[in-house]
Amino acid sequence: MCDKKKRPKSNAAPKVCAEISQEPGTGVRKDFEGPTMKEPEVDLEAITPAPPVDLANLSQQFLAERNVSFVVQVLVTVVASWSTFSAATPFIFSGVVLPQITDDSESESNVTLVLEGTDVALFSSLVYLGAAGGASAAGPLLVRYGHRFTLFFALSLALVGWLIITLSTKAVLLHLARVTHGLTAGLTGAASTLYVIELSHRRHRGSLSSMIEFARGLGYLFCFAVGSSSLTWRNLALVILCVSLPPLLAIVFCPDSPRWLESRGRHEEALKALETFRGSKVDVSFEMQEIKDAINLASEETEMAVLMKRLREYKSKTTLIVLGALHCLWPFVGSPLLVTYTVPLFQAVGSPINIYVSGLILTLVRASGPFFCVLFVDMVRRRLAFLIISMLSSLCLIGLAIFLFLREMNGELWAESFDWIPLVSLILYTFFVSAGENIIHMIRGENLPANVRSMGCGILLTIFFFFEFVVSQTFPLLTKSLGLHGTISIYAIICPVVGLIPIIFLPETMGRTLEKIEASVLRRMSLSAF
Repeated sequence: MCDKKKRPKSNAAPKVCAEISQEPGTGVRKDFEGPTMKEPEVDLEAITPAPPVDLANLSQQFLAERNVSFVVQVLVTVVASWSTFSAATPFIFSGVVLPQITDDSESESNVTLVLEGTDVALFSSLVYLGAAGGASAAGPLLVRYGHRFTLFFALSLALVGWLIITLSTKAVLLHLARVTHGLTAGLTGAASTLYVIELSHRRHRGSLSSMIEFARGLGYLFCFAVGSSSLTWRNLALVILCVSLPPLLAIVFCPDSPRWLESRGRHEEALKALETFRGSKVDVSFEMQEIKDAINLASEETEMAVLMKRLREYKSKTTLIVLGALHCLWPFVGSPLLVTYTVPLFQAVGSPINIYVSGLILTLVRASGPFFCVLFVDMVRRRLAFLIISMLSSLCLIGLAIFLFLREMNGELWAESFDWIPLVSLILYTFFVSAGENIIHMIRGENLPANVRSMGCGILLTIFFFFEFVVSQTFPLLTKSLGLHGTISIYAIICPVVGLIPIIFLPETMGRTLEKIEASVLRRMSLSAF
């Protein structure tokens, strides 16, 4: 009932309370001010019962998962990885052979060709510009002709490039070969990663796609080790040409990606390819239906105009922006310097052992990072692992920058007692960066929607290679103006910023099919639009 002592002085409130309390059937309790909450009326007949769980189908799907064949997936991944191995060698080729090709006292190999001045800079950097161009061309080729043809075309270009270097007598021919090798790297970088991601079963996708980066590290190691021997630069090019020939022949016998075949309307071939990758004992109908549903939902057409229209849609465009920021910033953690300036970097920071031995150790460690991912990436969450790797890379660079700053302040005599710090810092940094770069390539292929995966991958790799070129060109200028410790400090600051991008904007992909990942990406982007 209404308490007149607690009521305000206004006359309106007592009147209302009195009227409500005197009105019967209003749901007002006399010992409680205000109406009681009525329970909603539920129409039990309108409730639709949940469909029964088909235990037979679930059991059949579980058994199919257990019987998935791993052999064909590994064999095709080895072929794609070997292609990446071949495409990686040109990046470190210049750093190995420049001492020979710029020395006019060298006989035999340099009798008709010596690089000087701007030719030296072009010989080192043109491969990055060529890679950006190759990545741009990769999208249309992947959409129209598929991963297998793109790899075959890229490897053919690689053989032509090495043949030109072996027979070249003018600097312009060397530059042409370097651009050709850049095109090979751009095409292969897009095709090999997507090929492996699309053919792999979800349980093995992380490990198999990590083999691509592991092969890239082995390519660096092979070129550096063989190039450090007594071989001339022409003979080194001939050796790499021979090593690049087997994957060119093997790719002819590999099946196309089932997802690409389905997108081109070649349904029977897609089913046959999926059965080849999963094994004869596996019922692939569940996975094949998921692929069909995802492709039908994306678009029934795959022509270039339709794909460019898809790229302008909000959800696809937002995904590309997030991944583009990741690919744009990652080179600024300093990763290209480990390839382009391996020997000069050790000359600048110092090392307790021979600088060429130090460079060989770095190339070996660079291959070990992706190998670590091959073993463990399917056991840990991608986003968390990438964040931890970025933080640890930053700590390595901070330690190196502090050492260089104190050496500049206290002199070389003080630094002699701590000359092991640069080598240890760079070894740890190289391991973390190579593992992080492996996760980036994995994230790119997994998060792009099916209708823009090929085109989007080409665009992202174009951004990646272009900014690797920018970092390689600006490193000497930054070092001259800010000092080596200042430049490394900038890279250290950028590392954790890059590590936060997947955590904030991208979904976790571990253990999920590409179709489920795509649905999660689109759902997340739709929520961010409000």
